[in-house]
Amino acid sequence: MDKKKKKQGQLDERLRNYIEAKFGQAKRGFSLQKVMAQLSETSMTAYAITFLVINLFTLLKEAFSLFLYFFAEKTVFAVFLITSNYT
Repeated sequence: MDKKKKKQGQLDERLRNYIEAKFGQAKRGFSLQKVMAQLSETSMTAYAITFLVINLFTLLKEAFSLFLYFFAEKTVFAVFLITSNYT
């Protein structure tokens, strides 16, 4: 194989692994294996909603990470003050 085909094969394999990992995450973490719809349209809707929730969850994690990045010191101090009042 020439280098271009080999590189394209590696890129395809990475993409395929990423997609299969997302399906595994959906099955384990978001109960995708429990979908028992009768119609194919209903099943596809359930799958689409599951992956929408996964994407929203990912965006929420990224937004929370950014929040902590910019406000980490203030946030940790505020959490410390709140928890110290209850102990």
